[in-house]
Amino acid sequence: MFALSIVTFAQDFSVSAEVESRYVWRGQPLGGSVPSFHPSMSFEYKGLEVGAWGAYSFSKNPSQELDLYVSYTFWKEMFTVIVTDYCFPGESYETRYFNYHNATTPHVFEAGVSFNGTEKVPIGVSLYTNFFGADAKKANGKNLFSTYAEVSYNPSIEKIGVDFSVFCGAALNGQSYIIGEDEFLGFYGNKGFSVVNVGVSASKSFSIKDKVEIPLTTKLIFNPAANQAYLSVGAGIKL
Repeated sequence: MFALSIVTFAQDFSVSAEVESRYVWRGQPLGGSVPSFHPSMSFEYKGLEVGAWGAYSFSKNPSQELDLYVSYTFWKEMFTVIVTDYCFPGESYETRYFNYHNATTPHVFEAGVSFNGTEKVPIGVSLYTNFFGADAKKANGKNLFSTYAEVSYNPSIEKIGVDFSVFCGAALNGQSYIIGEDEFLGFYGNKGFSVVNVGVSASKSFSIKDKVEIPLTTKLIFNPAANQAYLSVGAGIKL
C-alpha cells in the first residue's frame, strides 16, 4: 500500500487526501487491485467527532465509496462508540445516493463500540454490527445483521520509534444459501463464523525540520476464510 497524505488542521477541523495502491478493509480487497484515492474531512470537539471519508478507485470501471460517521470517545479516551453510514453509490436508479429503501439502498448503516486500551495495557477490542441497508441477507430476504469483532495488541517501542499492531478480526455470523445458480455468502464473504482479517503492521514517522512529518507503514494481512494474503507499504506526508 502506497499512501500520500496531506493533512491540515484548523483548531479541531482536519482535511486529508490519501492514495493507496490497494484498498483492503477488514480483510476484503475493495476497489479491485488498483490504486484508490481517499479524501476525508472531520470535526472533533470534546470527544465528539463527525466526519466524511471517501474511496475512488483508478480502474476502467471505477468503484466509489462515501462514508459518513459520528463517534464519541470517553472515559479517558479508553472507549469509543460510533455509527457509520457506508455508501457505494452508482449510476442506476436503485444505487443513487438518496435511495434509502432497505431492500435496494446502496447504504449500509453500522453501529460499533471499541475499547482503545491504555499506555500500560495496549490492547484493543472492537465490535461492529450492520443494522440497516445493503447487509447480507437471509434466505427470507431479511437482513442478517452481520457482525465483525477484532482484537489487537498495539505496543509502541519508543527506543526505535516504531508503533506495532498485531490484530485478528472475525465475521461472527454469515449464511450461505443458493437461489437458482447463484450462491450468496455473508457480508465478509463468509459462511458462518470466519476469521477474515489477521495480520501485523508497523509504522514509524520521520520529521523534516520539525515542519513536515513523513509516516511510513507496512502491513501484512491474511484472510484465512478467502485463502488470500496482502502485503502493503504506506508512505505519507503531514504538514
